Amino acid sequence: MAIQTVADIEVRPTAPRLSLRIRVLVAFVCLSVGGAATYLLHNTKATEPPDSKTPAAVETAAIPIHQTPNVQTPFKQPASLEELLAVQTANLGKVDLALMNLLCAEGLPGSEGLSISQYLATLDEWTGKIKMNIDHYYEDFLRDPQRSHTVAEYRMMMIMNVLGPKGYGIHYDETLATAEYGADPAKEKSISGTPTGKLGADSYAQSDLYFINGLLGSKHSGTCSSLPILVAVVAQRLGYPVTLVTAFRHMFVRWDDGKERFNIETTVTGGLQVVSDYEYRQWPKPLTGEMIAAEGYLQSQSPAQLLANFLYDRIACLLANGQTKEAEKLRQKCLELVPSSIKYRKLPDLSNP
Repeated sequence: MAIQTVADIEVRPTAPRLSLRIRVLVAFVCLSVGGAATYLLHNTKATEPPDSKTPAAVETAAIPIHQTPNVQTPFKQPASLEELLAVQTANLGKVDLALMNLLCAEGLPGSEGLSISQYLATLDEWTGKIKMNIDHYYEDFLRDPQRSHTVAEYRMMMIMNVLGPKGYGIHYDETLATAEYGADPAKEKSISGTPTGKLGADSYAQSDLYFINGLLGSKHSGTCSSLPILVAVVAQRLGYPVTLVTAFRHMFVRWDDGKERFNIETTVTGGLQVVSDYEYRQWPKPLTGEMIAAEGYLQSQSPAQLLANFLYDRIACLLANGQTKEAEKLRQKCLELVPSSIKYRKLPDLSNP
């Protein structure tokens, strides 16, 4: 599958019609826009004084022994990988997606000194600037007489643009891209249809290429394991109906609001690359019905499936650094999370990932 590209252009009402195949709308990234206003809302509720005529009745009222008060304890976000692994499967959807991903990098080489609170603060800052850009250029987008994009596409384009080369500079790691696909998406804007298979165990030694701390930190580089996560968590913080979807050794983002649905390829930043389900079924490796059923390929991933994916990346990093014992323990956790999976039945072969 070849990923196509276009040059960045400024959004103007007279902009030429762009291709429907590669639908890209790039707005000038205005990161210097002033900070958004903050509002503090106070919600007070007056309470009536107790009935002075029957104080004893109020004080002695009791819940019958056979009844239990319906009090729900607020969900507490996990603060460590150990706490994350202890979260019940039914509650994994309550875990912040960015936090889940960062916790899976805990203690790995390449993620030393992991400051999760700092990364989450950076993520919130970036999300705020992206929203400012979306709002700032929205009227220009609507006035463009030649636009062929939906509002949903515009919003995702702006996320990709602000995160990309003209904004925060996130990109696919050049060395890994060239080794695996024979091309660097940041330069060639394309990836060959067949992976070269030249990735070795050393490529997994540095965990910051596979988790979003590598994108939120100073390197701003990642892979298809981390780039779609970052795009998805920003979109979800903006309230957009996006999910993460997997193909063979690949992950991408999907917008699906029940009326409009499209896939976003995140390895090429600075524009919007829309890829069909059919293309992902063929690339990077053809998928069989058995593979789709077992691994949940081409389907929006559940919280349990996402955690298993993150843990599997951690397993690869552990194996690359000789930590087989923990890797095997986590493999069992992956299979517990996704019992139908075939790939989680054994440790990954890093010589042929």
